[in-house]
Amino acid sequence: MGDPNKYRKSRSFQRRLTLLTSIALCALLTWVGYWSYSTDQAMSGLWGCEMAYMYPSFSPLEGVDTAGSRYALFLYREGGMDPPVPSGHPVIFIPGNAGSYKQARSIGASVAAQFHKGRDTTWTKSVDLFTVDFNEDLSALHAPTLRSQAQFLVKAIARVYRAYEHLPADERPAKVILLGHSMGGIVARLASTMAQPTMWQPSPVDVILTMSTPHLQPPAPLDPEMERIYAEINSVRYSDPSPLLISICGGTSDVQIVSDACALTNSLIGRDDGFAVFTTGIPGVWTGVEHQAMVWCDQVRYRVARTLLDMGEAASRQGKLSAAQRWLLGISETQPALPTLDTTTRVEVVASRMAILLKLTYPTEVSLVSPPVTAQFCEEEGVCSDQTFFSYSVPWLPVSERPFPLLGEGSRPEESVFVLDFDLPEVNRGWLEIRHPLGASVHSGPLVDQTVVGSRWSEWHHRTRLNA
Repeated sequence: MGDPNKYRKSRSFQRRLTLLTSIALCALLTWVGYWSYSTDQAMSGLWGCEMAYMYPSFSPLEGVDTAGSRYALFLYREGGMDPPVPSGHPVIFIPGNAGSYKQARSIGASVAAQFHKGRDTTWTKSVDLFTVDFNEDLSALHAPTLRSQAQFLVKAIARVYRAYEHLPADERPAKVILLGHSMGGIVARLASTMAQPTMWQPSPVDVILTMSTPHLQPPAPLDPEMERIYAEINSVRYSDPSPLLISICGGTSDVQIVSDACALTNSLIGRDDGFAVFTTGIPGVWTGVEHQAMVWCDQVRYRVARTLLDMGEAASRQGKLSAAQRWLLGISETQPALPTLDTTTRVEVVASRMAILLKLTYPTEVSLVSPPVTAQFCEEEGVCSDQTFFSYSVPWLPVSERPFPLLGEGSRPEESVFVLDFDLPEVNRGWLEIRHPLGASVHSGPLVDQTVVGSRWSEWHHRTRLNA
């Protein structure tokens, strides 16, 4: 018979060895995870958002659900700016998984600030931001909860319409925009399929704008019923008269959802039905955005608020899509001459596709999407005519070894340059006369499509290669 003390010592040694091995393995896995995340962020750029400030207040709206639902509906009012009674264009904010109705305050504050700065000259009506309180339920993990939220949202839409009964009939809104964060975007899409045309006018929702929403697959695919919900909403094609569908994605900085799941496929939308955009591609943002930061990131909320204000003024589906493209994609066709254009630069035409880089001395948020510049194409005979072009802005960085997107606090308007894209007649002998503000620098050359390689600016092959 063996020594019992020796046996106990052996068992104690094995337990200690097992514990140390487990600790070492956990430490190794933690290090590998941290290294992988750090490497990914170093190659793709860290997210950087400026803080947002507001003076929020929320007014409850009674009578949404007579069955006594535990959900609620509120009207956001910015302190000192918004009137107590709604009279503008209605937008309903839908929070995501475990989200709060108070997350609407950042965008609501930006809407109020921009409207009061440009009222009477840019917009005739503001935006009334309503927000749904889902009691911070875990909608991403429980399909019945998601359905009950969508059912409540359908009733909330009807309640929002009743909030405008104090206005004359011809001044009441006919449509509502749904603004969803995370799983709130899925709730919005599901609710739009539930709405019965007999309850009110057909198609009460004209736009669904989502932020960090996993459209293509659920973040936690554990519930078969959740899979059926996704199959249901993804069987709908968002062509007219369905709502526009627009998705804003945070990219690799959003670690709560798969980046690709935020995109929109061709089976969901066509060219005129909406789009998906990553924050790294939004002019003036140009940085990844973390999941929760999407609703308060100052660079993002400014453009979302501006999009909502311009959509409210647009009467047509195409007008609303153009507003979103202008502020989220930076796509805009030039407008007639502006009084601030006080100098002209002559550019020789060397190709039918021309690119001109324009760097303003004092760019603004507005000039990022609508640069103060006009152009004329002049033939050799001296006959000149107005020339249209498309413009978009790109970051202008002094340090070529910095990764894309931008580090730190993201990007500001003064760190941008405009690309003017000209499609000229085949007979291209002549010149362009570019009228722009005094002090702007102008460079020109043929526009050449090239492949993007690498993650740093020193490796970047720009879409526009310019000949000095």
